[in-house]
Amino acid sequence: MRADMLAREELRVRSQAETDERNLAREKLHAEIKAKNKQFKLQANNDLQHQKLDADTKVQLAQMELMERRELEFQQEKMREKDITAKEMEGRLLLERQLAEEKCKILRLEYEAKFHRHELAESWKLASIPEQVSSENRGPASIGIPTVCLWQVPHTLIGYLSHCPEFLRLRLSLHSLWRHRL
Repeated sequence: MRADMLAREELRVRSQAETDERNLAREKLHAEIKAKNKQFKLQANNDLQHQKLDADTKVQLAQMELMERRELEFQQEKMREKDITAKEMEGRLLLERQLAEEKCKILRLEYEAKFHRHELAESWKLASIPEQVSSENRGPASIGIPTVCLWQVPHTLIGYLSHCPEFLRLRLSLHSLWRHRL
């Protein structure tokens, strides 16, 4: 009996040792599996963080490129507006220059017309004054041109006569006479 008990005790101790060994092996295996799972999770987390970082970097680069492109488009639009404004200014300056030239031309023509009217009036006044015929002073009467007062001649006739050679001769002779009297 005692041998049976010892055999049973030994069998129980062996079974307990085998069970402990199996439990230990199982725990070891679980610990290894947990460590591998933890390592996989860490690796996956690291990979995910790298992917997020790469994605964030790409998004930031895309945003920077978009901002640069918008800024470039804005600058180009600004340059186009400046070009258009410069062309408009050049056009305006050209028109203003042409307008100023036209005004100058009109003023010059008006002044010349006024001067010619005044000169003609003076020449007619001088022509209407009776002259003493001398060898030095000869007036329009001495060359056979009748003397007429300015108010007797219509303005349109004076314009017409200004192109006639006889009128030009009269004008020149009156002008020289007027100069001679001064």
